Amino acid sequence: VLTMNDVMRLRTENITLYKLTVVPMIRPAAALLSTLDSKQIAELGDTFAKKSGKQRKKVLLDTEQETLEARAERHVEFVERLVGDLSAEQEEKITRMSLRIPLATKYYIEQREEKHASLISLLSSQAGEDKIAALFQKWLDAPELSRSIQQQQAIAAYESAMSEMTVQIFELLTAKQKNHLGEKIVSYIDDFQKLAIE
Repeated sequence: VLTMNDVMRLRTENITLYKLTVVPMIRPAAALLSTLDSKQIAELGDTFAKKSGKQRKKVLLDTEQETLEARAERHVEFVERLVGDLSAEQEEKITRMSLRIPLATKYYIEQREEKHASLISLLSSQAGEDKIAALFQKWLDAPELSRSIQQQQAIAAYESAMSEMTVQIFELLTAKQKNHLGEKIVSYIDDFQKLAIE
């Protein structure tokens, strides 16, 4: 049996492992970025804009329903990668669950674009390594502080609904699929731990 408390604990553990992996890269990245000249900073800004534009085009479709349906397909594919092949009935149920979850993709993209803009602004002002590293650390320690109230509410609602769906999907799985999932999770944890050590 998987409970909401289990999901929240796993989410917390994943965030902890992610931070352990990313923290060692903050200072080297800040050191490198602090050496960029104005042309390189402009090129970095263009790269951010192009990638963001591609993502918007890929995941934000013409209508909300189309966007929901495309997201549901991605959810089904993601679950299959974790647990193995799904039955038609499982796919249908997961699709229905996904379609009921509120959209937050736009807010994640908006937040990323705002972070890109703040980084480019900081680099353009010729901020030193320490200030760049501090910005990265702030994003890592308290990501909610870089979100607007609307973004916070939408993302919180989405993450809560996703946690609930995780519990519901687990109830649909066969013993074989649950075993496959357990092996995947262990392998991911091992990978994060290795990255944090290296």
